[in-house]
Amino acid sequence: MARVPRRIVTAQREDGTSYLARIEEIPEIDYDRPGVDTTATAYPGWADGIRPEVRVAWGREELPFELPVDPAETPSGVHPGPTGTRISVIGYPPGWRGEMFWSDRVDVLFILAGELTYRTDAGDSEVLRPGNVVIQNGTNKAFENHGTETVLMGTVMLGAVRVGPTPPKEQFHGKLESTIEER
Repeated sequence: MARVPRRIVTAQREDGTSYLARIEEIPEIDYDRPGVDTTATAYPGWADGIRPEVRVAWGREELPFELPVDPAETPSGVHPGPTGTRISVIGYPPGWRGEMFWSDRVDVLFILAGELTYRTDAGDSEVLRPGNVVIQNGTNKAFENHGTETVLMGTVMLGAVRVGPTPPKEQFHGKLESTIEER
């Protein structure tokens, strides 16, 4: 990522006035750190050795939550369950070609820089450019970066409960045990 995204966290004083409580670079998730559950957080396609740069800006395990939120809290980095949310910034390096995957979430994806090819398992594809927004409704997809620059994509992940058809279970990405019943 050319520029490291920053997290700016506001808070409220006892008298109700707002202030900037934290301004900091958002750290990259260290998937090699002991204790990190890569089965629930790793991105499909890492087998070829190219990894996206994932930075979690904010998240909650359950909605709704109570305000005010402690400005010192740092998001866990895990994918949200059915009642949670997560906001991330992801950098896909040149040459990235991810595998097909899906999750039980609605993901709002927005391209900030570069061009990313979005594919469905039906064979549809679309080149996403800065300003494009995709509403990803828990369906199978894959991302590819055919360009020469890192693609910067923002995501808002909203946990959901699946009641309809399910894509292939072996392509699931997230907390399988908490969102899918044995079918």
